[in-house]
Amino acid sequence: MIKRKRPTITDVADEAEVSVGTVSHFLNGTTNVSAALRDRIERAMRELGYEQNMLAHAQRRQRAAVVGISVPHVDSAYLAALIESFEDSAAVRGYQVMQVLTRRDPRIELRRVRELLRHRVSGLLLVPTSSPRETLELIHASGTPAVLVDRPSGDERFDEVTFNNREVMREATDRLIGLGHRNILLVVQSQKLSISRLRIEALRERAAAARLPVEVSVLEVGDEPRDHAKRLAEALGAARLPLAVVVSNSVVAARAFRALKGMGEAFPTKISLLAFEEPEWAELTSPQLSVIRQPVKGIAREAWELLLRRMHGEAFPVQRLELQADIELRDSVQRIRRERRGA
Repeated sequence: MIKRKRPTITDVADEAEVSVGTVSHFLNGTTNVSAALRDRIERAMRELGYEQNMLAHAQRRQRAAVVGISVPHVDSAYLAALIESFEDSAAVRGYQVMQVLTRRDPRIELRRVRELLRHRVSGLLLVPTSSPRETLELIHASGTPAVLVDRPSGDERFDEVTFNNREVMREATDRLIGLGHRNILLVVQSQKLSISRLRIEALRERAAAARLPVEVSVLEVGDEPRDHAKRLAEALGAARLPLAVVVSNSVVAARAFRALKGMGEAFPTKISLLAFEEPEWAELTSPQLSVIRQPVKGIAREAWELLLRRMHGEAFPVQRLELQADIELRDSVQRIRRERRGA
C-alpha cells in the first residue's frame, strides 16, 4: 500500500493557482489577501487536507494564556451577559479573552475560529451557528480544547452546556393554556437553530396534549430588522384573538413589544407576550415583560470549568450539562376572560 504524501504549502499554492508567498501571507496574516484569493486558498486547503496538518502542527507549539470566545452576535441581553460572565471568569483565572463574532454565518464562523486557532489560544468557548460542522471538524483536528455553549450540536466529541429549552417551553405552554390561551404564536429568528427546533417541538407537543383544541403557529422573522417589523405586523394583524406571543430573544421582544403597543387596548388584555431572555428594560415597561430567565451565570461557570479541566489535560467522558431556566409571568401575560354566550 502506497502511503499518501502529506500536502505542503507548495501543493496548496499549485492547487489554488497562486504563489507560495500569497499562501504564506494568508496563513500567517502578515498581509491582507483579497476575498477571491482567500476563497481559492481555503478550498485548496480543504481538498488537499492541508489545513488540518497545519493546525495540528500549530497547536503542538506553546499556547498563549488566551481563551477564544465565538458568538453569533452581541445584540441580545443573554449573549451580552454570557460574554461578560466569561470575561469575569477569565480575569479570576489569569486568562485573556479573544472574542469574535460570526454574524450567524457558518462561513464567517469557520474563518473567525481559524483565526483564533492561528493565535494558538489555549481553549475555545463556542456558541455555534446553525451549521457548525466544518468549524467543529477544524477544532477537532487542531486538538484545541473546546466547549459548546447554549446550542446543542449533537457532536459527541465536545462538551456542551446549555439550558432546558424543551422542558421550559413545555412548562410555558402549559401555563399559557392554563390561563385560557387557545392560540399561541412562537416567533423565532431562525428555525434552523437547534434551540428553535427544541422549542417548536415542545410547543406542538403540549398543545396536542391539551384538553381543549390549541392552535399553534411559528413565525420566522430572520436577521434583518426591517423584516422583523414587517413580518410581525403582518402576523399580528392577521392573527385571531386572543393570542399568546412567545418570542425567542430580547431583540425580537423589543420589536414585538413596540408592535403590540401600537395595537392599543388589545395588549395585554387579548394579546399576551412572553420572551426568552430578560433584558434590563423588562420591568421598566408598561405592562412589565414576562420572561423565561436563562441561567446565564451558571452556564458560563460550568462551561468555563469544563474548559479549564480540558486545558489542564484532564481526561473524562464528554459532558452534556443542561441547566434549569425559570419562568416569571408579569403583566404582559394575562388570563383570558371569555364572554359568556347569550349574555
